[in-house]
Amino acid sequence: MNIKIILFFLLASITPLTLILSYILYFKHKPYVCFGQRKKKILEENQDSVPYISDTIEYLPMATFGLAISSILSIGLYIIKFQYNRLQIKRCNPHSLVSTFTVVSFLIALIQSIGLLGVVSFPQHYIRNVHLVFSAIYFIFGLFYIIISTTLDYNLHLNVLAPKLFIFRIILSVLYTVAILIFQSTNYKEYNNLCALSEITCVTLYYLFFISFFHEYKTIVVGEDLGYSSF
Repeated sequence: MNIKIILFFLLASITPLTLILSYILYFKHKPYVCFGQRKKKILEENQDSVPYISDTIEYLPMATFGLAISSILSIGLYIIKFQYNRLQIKRCNPHSLVSTFTVVSFLIALIQSIGLLGVVSFPQHYIRNVHLVFSAIYFIFGLFYIIISTTLDYNLHLNVLAPKLFIFRIILSVLYTVAILIFQSTNYKEYNNLCALSEITCVTLYYLFFISFFHEYKTIVVGEDLGYSSF
């Protein structure tokens, strides 16, 4: 099997399995997941609250490891997507602005992946400010990437994308924008559950957007003139 397909399915399976397992274990073992009296008090105060993703993964080393692997794998897939965009630019000779935004979108994707690595590397209950900075990087740059990537799809790949798939990505872009606005603007102290649910929604929508790239990975023939091979 082609290495690109293997990378894709690894990422497509690791991310949801990691998050699902982390939530299951969090709710199952929440009573004993505490480090000192401060953490115990926090858990007691939020006993009936919807946990944030960070609340579930920072006490489960394997979950943290799984998301770190997902972040690293996503960089490889972003590189593949960037290669496809370059190929379409060479074929279509679009405006130079399209070429510029192709590079910008790739850089944004790299920064977004680094944001995820920072989120899992710096637990919020121990290095909160650093954690929040990386969290903002992950979600905000994810929004930038979704918007720019969808725009590039319209300019470069519309002739090879199924219309329903393109519409699906537009819908995901709109929903992600709404979810991230709720997440970033909601006072977590007063609306904890809404804020946590909007975070989960953002991650889910971005995941769906990302795996929709499988259509390009599977169907676009990469030209030999660029040193790539088709699959």
